[in-house]
Amino acid sequence: IDAQGRYAYGNQPAMAQWNLARLAEALLPLIDDDTDRAIATAVPVIERFMERHETERLAVFAGKLGLVSPVTGDHAVVNGVLQAIERDDFTLFFSGLPDALQKDVPPDDPALAAWWHRAKTGGDDAVRQMSQSNPIVIPRNHLVEQALLAAESGDTEPFEQMLSVVTTPFDPHHADTPFAQPPDTLDVAYQTFCGT
Repeated sequence: IDAQGRYAYGNQPAMAQWNLARLAEALLPLIDDDTDRAIATAVPVIERFMERHETERLAVFAGKLGLVSPVTGDHAVVNGVLQAIERDDFTLFFSGLPDALQKDVPPDDPALAAWWHRAKTGGDDAVRQMSQSNPIVIPRNHLVEQALLAAESGDTEPFEQMLSVVTTPFDPHHADTPFAQPPDTLDVAYQTFCGT
C-alpha cells in the first residue's frame, strides 16, 4: 500500500517528524489560546526532533553493533553498515554479528570491515552487548499468518509454539528453527494496513 516508499525504513524519521507536526497542529488550542503563541511554542520542539532522533538512533545501533562507549564518528559506522545490508534480512544479519566479530579477519565489505575494527575495540563487552540487543527470532509475517489461519480452524498449536519462541527471542537455541528464518521468497508482497 506504500508504493511510493513514503514509510520506507530510511524515510521513517522524516515521516515521524511530519506526523508530530500534524499532532501539534491538532493540539495548538490546548497549548495556548493564542494561536501564534501556541505555534511559537510547538515549532522549536518539532524542529529538535531530528537531532534527538539521531542521538537515540546511535544509542540503539551502538548496542546492535557492539559499539561500546559510542562516539560521534560512530554515526558513519552505523550508516555504512545499514547501507551495506540494505537488501539483507536485518534480524539474520544482526543476530550473526557476535560470531562475525569473533573471527580473526574482518569482512570483505569496506563498511562492514570498518564496523568490525571499531567493534573489536569493545572485546567481550561488544559481543555481550550485541547478544543482548539482537533477537534471533521475531514474529515474522508469514509465520504469524500461518498461526492465525490454523487458529481460525481451531488449531492453536502453531500460535502457542510461536508464542513460546518469540517470548524468548535471544535464546541461541532458536537459531536453527524455522522461526529464525525469513520466508523462502522474500519478494512476496505482504499487504498491511494502518491498523496492522
